[in-house]
Amino acid sequence: MGGEGEEYGMQTRDVCDFAIDPSFESDIQLVFEEGEQGGRRRRRLVEVMRRVGIRLKLPSTITALALTYAYRFGYKCKSTSTTMLVMSCLFLAAKASDYFRRPRDIINVFMRVLRPDLPLATLKEIERIQGEVFVAEQLVLRALGFKFELDLPHRYVLYSAWCLRENKEFLELCLMLLNDIYMTTAPACYCEKTIAAAVLSLALTSVGEADTTTACNICTSFELDLTSFAEAMERITAEMQVQAKLELEGSDFRREDVHNGMQKQQGGGGEGEEVEIGPSLH
Repeated sequence: MGGEGEEYGMQTRDVCDFAIDPSFESDIQLVFEEGEQGGRRRRRLVEVMRRVGIRLKLPSTITALALTYAYRFGYKCKSTSTTMLVMSCLFLAAKASDYFRRPRDIINVFMRVLRPDLPLATLKEIERIQGEVFVAEQLVLRALGFKFELDLPHRYVLYSAWCLRENKEFLELCLMLLNDIYMTTAPACYCEKTIAAAVLSLALTSVGEADTTTACNICTSFELDLTSFAEAMERITAEMQVQAKLELEGSDFRREDVHNGMQKQQGGGGEGEEVEIGPSLH
């Protein structure tokens, strides 16, 4: 962290003055802290992004893409405001995936999710924040080397899970674990095939069918080095265990909410939760 991408740090305020929830706003690099503190920050980040994605009627893959942008930017760059970063990443991910959402819609939904007790932003506030989102988007693009068309692990998980077990319950287990893995640092550190292989290994372990031969077969099918994959699995498993503990402690955004919301997200145009959009810039 803080190496080659330091020049891409965003010069935004620590806490945006449209009253962002203090429990969410922080330095993005803090999500990479080890243990429960970093786990809570990642959990909160994913919770907020998924709530916003559901309200904007975006497919879950776009939320995953936005989280990948944010993790990879935060992993390589210096201190950055979480709020402005995730708004710009969601705007970029939606635009790159042909699910364009207006910046003012994204801003208003973020405000509604983070501080539902406050009124929507004024036109002047939206214009200012929108300018900062555009600047942040350019910084993210530069940090990514303009390689914003990223491959995600979803298609590998879906295909491989069905090939391993032609079973709906096993497929749903894999998708649940795939959702949870975005609460770890894996999207910042590993490629999509490593993440997909980790999801499948965790799912097979959950049903008591994992062994050395299975791990070798998964690595072979994804063309992964077994030793490197074992090291990745050790880290991912430890972070998933932290998230499991936090899940037991309770969260304001449960798995059932994610599942129900993502059912509405399919195709990007279902009956998602409506939100008041606010003043128009046009």
